[in-house]
Amino acid sequence: MKQEKLSNIIEGAILAVLGVLIAIYGAGTVIDAYFGVAGIIAGASLAGIAIFLISKKAPLSFPLVFLSVALITCSIGLFTHFISVMAFEALMVLIVLALGVAGVLYGIYALTKGAVPFGIAFILFGATCATLAGLYMGIPDFRTAFWIVAGIMMAVFGVLTIVFAIVKKK
Repeated sequence: MKQEKLSNIIEGAILAVLGVLIAIYGAGTVIDAYFGVAGIIAGASLAGIAIFLISKKAPLSFPLVFLSVALITCSIGLFTHFISVMAFEALMVLIVLALGVAGVLYGIYALTKGAVPFGIAFILFGATCATLAGLYMGIPDFRTAFWIVAGIMMAVFGVLTIVFAIVKKK
């Protein structure tokens, strides 16, 4: 139980810090740095495994060497702004738009089948997704506000995760 509590506290702290950083600096810079650090750690870990295998006279596989070097190389690309994870931003916005439209359509279908609360929930969810995606695509200033709000919400969720991990559940 203590392991789970500690894990929740660490997760909450990471989410809170990440949320504050996204609210201040924007998603692109923070997400690139986050994945850059994660890639360096993963690549270095795999390189360490490769060195361990060599020291034990075990055969070294090319995919292990390639993956470690690829992770480190891509991480360097993120740190030097040669590439950005946010390059997928437009694709994600379109996926959220599609999710919204599909949610509305499925909600209408559910209403016709008599599942009124379920249908209304899907319609509200879909309308929210479609509206946010539309605003994100159509209003450049909304993008900035969106990431500030998303960062604040992420930080609040992280703090709540910490509080719920510390406070005893009844």
